[in-house]
Amino acid sequence: GIIQTLGVLVAGPLKSTDGNDTAARTRDALLDIINERVLDGNSFTRSRVLQTWAFLSEQRAIPLKYLSNMINSAISRLDDKASNVR
Repeated sequence: GIIQTLGVLVAGPLKSTDGNDTAARTRDALLDIINERVLDGNSFTRSRVLQTWAFLSEQRAIPLKYLSNMINSAISRLDDKASNVR
């Protein structure tokens, strides 16, 4: 899906921005989109967001400034009413 594709882009070509401001802004914009989708009305989308965060974490592709936000998003989903999200 789209969320997973955004994650692959962040973990692949945009993982190391090496001082490239354009690449860093693009990566940050993609991470913002992924993070916004954790509040989606569709439980499948929320589940994919958590799977994408896990993938990005395994790839060590989450910038430090997003790490606490990602952890808070994951914690908030522990009380999700849909079992496939928890």
